[in-house]
Amino acid sequence: MSDNFYVEPLFSNFLASEILDIDDDKITKYIKTVEPGIPLDLNQPEIHEVVDHVHNLIPRFMKLYGLGSKAKPRITTCWANRSNAAEPLKPHLHGTHWISVVYYPEADEESPDLILKNPITNVMEYAVPYQYHEYATWYNSGRIKVSPKKGLMIAFPAWLEHWVDPECPSTSNRYSLALNITLNHISDQYIEDIYHPNNKLAEMYGIVNTLRDESPYK
Repeated sequence: MSDNFYVEPLFSNFLASEILDIDDDKITKYIKTVEPGIPLDLNQPEIHEVVDHVHNLIPRFMKLYGLGSKAKPRITTCWANRSNAAEPLKPHLHGTHWISVVYYPEADEESPDLILKNPITNVMEYAVPYQYHEYATWYNSGRIKVSPKKGLMIAFPAWLEHWVDPECPSTSNRYSLALNITLNHISDQYIEDIYHPNNKLAEMYGIVNTLRDESPYK
């Protein structure tokens, strides 16, 4: 083969990860008091370490995408999740947003994996069936599994479909915070409307809570 033959990724997505050294017990205790999936106050003291850390990462994400100051990315939404064998997190994406972040203040060996789907999986698996694969590469992977770990933070493009492995053990001890970073052309009012508890779009995003009728946003 010629030395001039060169292969590089095309239209790349990414998965970033980091282990944080923060007060996880405080965050977990707070998560246990809130309704899963309902937007949280970004100024809440119990989660400020995570929010501040994600905010400080924004310039690195901007550099990754070659964004200028007009983009004005900011954290717009944050909510808590708890493992639930009866109601696992179904496949979804956050198409309105730019970067999605998940932080695990508590997880154990039985915590279900987070699964990220390659946007071209459906086409790729038809053209190149997985039965032909002898080993996994970046070019034939249709799905990536992320195993939760206490203190783990991950980030990925918000348009990637993702879900929690439905094989969730009833003894799983998994708590997480999810955040979205959004660019300037998406208004705060638009986001508020999407995550409104009585909005039909909220049902699609899986954020409707059992206390909808008691919501102050009716």
